[in-house]
Amino acid sequence: ETLLSAGIIGIIYALISGVPLVLLGITGPVAILLGTSYGLAEQFGSDYWPFFFWLCLWTAVMHWITAISGWVNFVWHITPFTTGIFEFFIAMSFIYESIRDL
Repeated sequence: ETLLSAGIIGIIYALISGVPLVLLGITGPVAILLGTSYGLAEQFGSDYWPFFFWLCLWTAVMHWITAISGWVNFVWHITPFTTGIFEFFIAMSFIYESIRDL
């Protein structure tokens, strides 16, 4: 069911957007966000979907503030370092989760 729906949505998106090579689906950062937010919701004893809604809403507000104020321009000064740290974080998160589940 998931594979079929992802395939149909991928075809529709490629036809409408004109960008056929777009990754649709769960990527590393999204998987980490979902797993971590689910763990936090369990830890605080709250329902997952309301918790995730408020988490995403707060994140959207912070993104809007940084975009409107122009803080995003500072990323260009530290891009190589930021990219390396982010890749390291993703790799270590997946390694840690794999070892933890053994």
